[in-house]
Amino acid sequence: MAKIQLMGMAGKLFAHPDIAINKSFFGLSTQVVYKVTGSKLKGDYLEYTVENGKRIQALLSLPAKDIEAMAAEGTRIPSTSNGNIRLDICYAKDRQFAALQVYQYGDFDYHAVSEVRIYDGKEAGDILNILL
Repeated sequence: MAKIQLMGMAGKLFAHPDIAINKSFFGLSTQVVYKVTGSKLKGDYLEYTVENGKRIQALLSLPAKDIEAMAAEGTRIPSTSNGNIRLDICYAKDRQFAALQVYQYGDFDYHAVSEVRIYDGKEAGDILNILL
């Protein structure tokens, strides 16, 4: 699990109108919440092989109906324990919101190779079913 505040997509995510940042316990604890459903957000990193990384990038450019069809078919893109493609993923625990960004390893660091993609509602649930 990753701290959302430290993820590369944090700025874009926090600027989203449906995201709230709640500080509690004298500012020592921070929760990021999807305001539409009140669900807390979780951040994570998944790593992929180059081949599956290309599948992830293709997935992020698909229209909603194609993502829905892939999820209905039970399509999964498996992650690996050590790959050179990393997917930063931040999603609501109720699966009604997801933000994704792809990175590739090179020159001893990960570099963004996609923009932050934000999904909500059924589309978020469908894409999470393919990835998680």
